[in-house]
Amino acid sequence: MKRSDALTIIKAHKEQLQQMGVKSLDLFGSVARSGSNRRQRCRFFGRL
Repeated sequence: MKRSDALTIIKAHKEQLQQMGVKSLDLFGSVARSGSNRRQRCRFFGRL
């Protein structure tokens, strides 16, 4: 997954995340650096 794809998905679900109490969500790891390949996981750190 590309960084831009991950951010697009998160933006599409922004309202749902806020309703669940998520205050911020950080993307980290290889996807955040746009150095991922198809088999790598997309990792997030959320703050409630």
